[in-house]
Amino acid sequence: MKVRPAREVLFGLFGLTPAECRVAMLLTDGHAPRQIGQLLGVSRNTLKSQLASIYSKTGTSRQSQVVRLISRLPIQAPEQGLV
Repeated sequence: MKVRPAREVLFGLFGLTPAECRVAMLLTDGHAPRQIGQLLGVSRNTLKSQLASIYSKTGTSRQSQVVRLISRLPIQAPEQGLV
């Protein structure tokens, strides 16, 4: 299981929508935009629009910058059973 920031962190810091959070997380997981579009079942234009919005809201201009930014945020550890 991947360890990543909670969606609430992305929403709170950058105001990303749930759909933008999914795209940003998949980018951070190493997926290419074409793969992301296929995984989420969205058109190329929809994905381009979501990426542009992510760049604008995060103050970035490239995928690598988004990945670097998100990978430095506080993480949400995988949930474990109560002891």
